[in-house]
Amino acid sequence: MRAPTLIGQIATVRILAVLSLVSLLAVACAGSSASDLPAEAAAATAVATTEPESSPAPGRSVEPSTTPTSVPASTAVPTAVPTAVPDPPSNAPVFDEALLKAIVDEIDVQDGSFLFAIIDEEGKTTAASNGTNSSGEPPPADGIYQIGSFTKVFTALATLTLVDQGIVDLDAPADEYVRRIPVPAEVTVRDLLQHTSGIYNYTDSPQLRAVAFGEPSQRWMPEEVLAFVADQPALFAPGSRYSYSNTNYLILGVLIEEVTGELYHQVVRERIIGPLGMTSTYLAGFEDGPAPFNVYEPEGVADYDTTSFDTANWSAGAMVSSPPDLHLLFGALFNNEIISEQLVAQMTTGTDFALGESLYGLGLELTHASRGFYGHSGAFLGYMVLISYAPDPGVTTFLAATDPRLFTDPDSSNTLEDSRAMSMIKALGELTSS
Repeated sequence: MRAPTLIGQIATVRILAVLSLVSLLAVACAGSSASDLPAEAAAATAVATTEPESSPAPGRSVEPSTTPTSVPASTAVPTAVPTAVPDPPSNAPVFDEALLKAIVDEIDVQDGSFLFAIIDEEGKTTAASNGTNSSGEPPPADGIYQIGSFTKVFTALATLTLVDQGIVDLDAPADEYVRRIPVPAEVTVRDLLQHTSGIYNYTDSPQLRAVAFGEPSQRWMPEEVLAFVADQPALFAPGSRYSYSNTNYLILGVLIEEVTGELYHQVVRERIIGPLGMTSTYLAGFEDGPAPFNVYEPEGVADYDTTSFDTANWSAGAMVSSPPDLHLLFGALFNNEIISEQLVAQMTTGTDFALGESLYGLGLELTHASRGFYGHSGAFLGYMVLISYAPDPGVTTFLAATDPRLFTDPDSSNTLEDSRAMSMIKALGELTSS
């Protein structure tokens, strides 16, 4: 059996640039005509169009764990960056279904599959897929997926609710709130959120990969994971540069637990998932929920145990969700229903450095913010997702590319470039830019 690598699950930094393809697709599908396409292409791939419907929230059970000691903290909320946030959704574009079918049908999926779904402001989904998993199942437009590093959006929002309450100060040293693990004294909460801490990325540790994934059923605590990189020197002075590090978001998970006295996933559920009625979203390895779309089946193992991956990734990359649930999340975020308008403005603003502005806000990728799209990418065993949202007109785009070999090479920390999934993404980019 090939032992998967940890970096493959949440290697968002290496796929940040392709987030812009999602917005290009939305623009193409909204503005192009099917009459411009060959008849064969226009009729090629099935498109699913669904209307929103309500469903009861599935039951959840939480595995036993020890609740950390609460650390009292009370600091002032900083002044928000004066950045304009787009107005609430106005009117949704009419997406050209034939064009969407033609684009997806052109993708050479080989052993994998491809899904592109658009959800408009009314909750209507237009989607096209190509290919299947090893069980012969196509990726469903309303299906449940491991969303990898999109988990960071949840972690950032949970942290920012504490800022809104005046419990956490964005510009205070993070070690004022964190006692369980060491945090460099100069690193602020803001540095952790926007990846300007200079802290080494734990998923780049070959020692961790070698030790962690020989036993897929092993459960990990963040202290154990971070011990693998505890002796790594800082990459740069905090606040001076940007460098994506999953370690930042494990530290934020610990911060949330220590400040609230609750488990991380309980805080996220109480403050975000529950109030928004997100019925398909849960933290894998810590909560029960519907099984995600199955992609990775090494040597025919249909029920591969992902406990080790889930628990090691935790607040940096273990969330499971669905396109409809993420549409709810985005809508609530940009309608200021989760955090204040001031913090939404900061969340959607990069940081100016001598070499230019970073393309990461407080938990959101800003690769294509100039076109009005905000979101995050993510990866897990066998697939990657790119999820974004345009506040005006209130459209969510969900892209998933799957391949059994994606992020499963035991000898490499980055198998994206030579995977079938990457070839699908590149082909899609050529189609939308031509």
